Amino acid sequence: MAKLSTIYAKSLFEMIVDAKYDLRTAITESNAIIEILANAEVNEFFNHPHVKPEKKIYILRALFESEINENILGLLKLAVYKNREKYVINALKTFIKMMKKELNIIEVKVNTPSEISDLQIEKISSAIKTALKGEVEIISKINEKLVAGSEIAAGDIYINNNVRKSFKEIERLVKGQVSAR
Repeated sequence: MAKLSTIYAKSLFEMIVDAKYDLRTAITESNAIIEILANAEVNEFFNHPHVKPEKKIYILRALFESEINENILGLLKLAVYKNREKYVINALKTFIKMMKKELNIIEVKVNTPSEISDLQIEKISSAIKTALKGEVEIISKINEKLVAGSEIAAGDIYINNNVRKSFKEIERLVKGQVSAR
């Protein structure tokens, strides 16, 4: 599955770049398609084996023909004709990653126990932008398992600065001393 999705993503990437289509627009369009196709009812329709490809193509054209790049629409139609609709979302996600890499957009995942302020997000973004010399896209998530602090992942960099980790280390040390007695 991953291999076929990657092949579709690479082909789409090459077509979009060769066509000199705006890469940011391609990302926006792909995200919109993913959001629509991830809807349970839409997903069920497009992956249903008894719905004829012609009907699926008709719906795709009605939804997207004047809204998205013809190469992206071509990928959707090809997947339908080849009965590979289930690969489209993963192919588009992989395609988006390729586009972001081409644009030097660094995706930064920030996990905190509660919502963080815009100022905190801006400080994180600025520090990473300076260190990694790229555009930064912050994805902030609340992880209630964290007691305090944060976890930040940007590319190969992972910063774990949370109290839960410290509690686990203290627990490990205490258990080690108790076992030694």
